[in-house]
Amino acid sequence: MPVDISRLGPAGRLFFACLVCERRRPVTKEEIAEVLWGEGQLPTSWEQLLRGNASKVRIVLSAAGLDGRVRSEARSGYQVELPADAVVDVDEAE
Repeated sequence: MPVDISRLGPAGRLFFACLVCERRRPVTKEEIAEVLWGEGQLPTSWEQLLRGNASKVRIVLSAAGLDGRVRSEARSGYQVELPADAVVDVDEAE
C-alpha cells in the first residue's frame, strides 16, 4: 500500500524523506534538525518538534499498514524500517 504523506506538512515530509533516504542506519536528531532548520538555526524546542514529527510519521505509516516502523532511541536518533519489497522512488530514479 502506498504511503500518503500529504497529511504531514512540509517539516514532516522532510523528516520522513530523511529517514527513508537513510533507512539503513539510525539518523541522529542533530542530522534531522540540520535538514529541517539548517545549521545553527534551531528553534528553542527543536527536540520536542522532532518528537512531534516522528509521531505524525508513525500515524501515516500506521494508516498504510506499517505499524511500529519508526524506531527512536535517545542516543542514536530515529530509524525507519520498510518492508523488504518496498519501492522507494528515489532509488528507482537512480
